[in-house]
Amino acid sequence: MNKLQHLKKSKQFLRKVLNYRRNLLRRNAGKHASVNMVKTMAEIDYFLPVIVSFDRMANYLSRVTVQQNIRELIPSNKNCWKQELAELVNEGYRLKYKIGKQLELTYK
Repeated sequence: MNKLQHLKKSKQFLRKVLNYRRNLLRRNAGKHASVNMVKTMAEIDYFLPVIVSFDRMANYLSRVTVQQNIRELIPSNKNCWKQELAELVNEGYRLKYKIGKQLELTYK
């Protein structure tokens, strides 16, 4: 996965979680909306169009508080979504601090 694919997949994942939680709230199913949950949803709504680079998305997802807030939005029966969030964070960290390609270029 390259940086552009990671950005696209991260945005797609955040939209998926946000839309699913909105539908649950609209149908009065699942957890009731807490103040923190509503704040997180508004924050994600604001940041999704603004984040246009991989570095910003990786920095946003690497924050511990953001990860906890996103986990709060994910329903309890969607454990695979929690794993997907962890994979996105790990992949972002790996891509951000990848130096192997730079070393290859300097020795050629």
